Amino acid sequence: MAVVAGVLAGLTMVVAMRRFGVSAPVAAVAALVAGLSPPLAIYGTQIYPELPGALVALAGFWWATGRLSKGAVWAGGLAVVALPWLSVKYTLVAAVLAAGLLWRLWRNDRSTWAIGLAGGLGAAATTFVLGHEWIYGGPTAYASGSHFVASEFSVMGDRPDYIGRTQRVVGLLVDRSFGLAVWQPAAKAIVPALAVMHRRRPRHGALLAALIAAGWLTATYLALTMQSWWWPARQTVIMVPLAVAAIAWWAERFGTVGRRVVLAAGLLVVAAYVFLVAGVLGGRHTLIVDFERTVDPFVRVARTVPARRHHAARPARGGGWRHGPPSSASWPCGRRGGIPHEVLSAAGWFDPGPRRRATGRWTRRARSAGSQRGASARGGAGARPG
Repeated sequence: MAVVAGVLAGLTMVVAMRRFGVSAPVAAVAALVAGLSPPLAIYGTQIYPELPGALVALAGFWWATGRLSKGAVWAGGLAVVALPWLSVKYTLVAAVLAAGLLWRLWRNDRSTWAIGLAGGLGAAATTFVLGHEWIYGGPTAYASGSHFVASEFSVMGDRPDYIGRTQRVVGLLVDRSFGLAVWQPAAKAIVPALAVMHRRRPRHGALLAALIAAGWLTATYLALTMQSWWWPARQTVIMVPLAVAAIAWWAERFGTVGRRVVLAAGLLVVAAYVFLVAGVLGGRHTLIVDFERTVDPFVRVARTVPARRHHAARPARGGGWRHGPPSSASWPCGRRGGIPHEVLSAAGWFDPGPRRRATGRWTRRARSAGSQRGASARGGAGARPG
């Protein structure tokens, strides 16, 4: 798993540099900070499909956005096929990746390749279902679990409250116990990063955002719980490296101040991971399950800020919450935990990035050149023929 974590960090850096034009220092720092902080650092020490799934999804994005060679198309197709085999919860991400690859083939007049890839993916899907029926007795591995006596699909909840689960859209990021931001404050930068990406439309940005959204929606509506007691943010691990690439692109645009802010937030969490490891080595707690006993001062302060006590609620049987959702109300922003998202989105939408300044310089030069051409034309028109 340590090797997988290292390869994932290296590929994250390469994707940020080669696909989004991020400078090497910014891409390296972003990948390094993400790899040395939760949740990637945690799942780099445990045997779960999360980190391999994140690596496969990022590799699939790399192949789907690179040069359209037969090898790249084959590799991208294999990434699509591998994701559901790692975990059936990655099916939506695999479908988005397949759609992006097929769309790119079709747009580049590779219709024959697109048809062949679609046929191959269809055959792989059939093999997946038949193989699981033969091995597990159902279309998913959950068919073999004695816990899911009603149906293997009860892994999503016996009576899922999908309207209530909508609260997870915010809670997956800002919940004070199980959200990404309390353990990695730099994760909040994904909101303005995606807002800027939506406005500036960089190349490959649409596929990147779609993959992030697919992973987030799966964690929001399909997962039984948004937290998983093994470690927070387990359901979002698959899209964290993709989000890191988006944040690195945004930090590159935002200039020195933005880079320093993101770096400071990231280093704060690297220190938090040091606190976690120190607690484990000191026998205070284990790395998973009782991680809330950490002595990390940031986490402790974040949980002492007054807020509604919905974070103490426990999940109901159907995947809802008996005493209200633990998401927006449990972050120390009080009753309106979603307000920071709106503020950060607005900050991203009114992006004062380098592109605007570059456009201003180009406009001034164009105007200056146009004035010179106009003066020359007027001088030539007013001159008498010799």
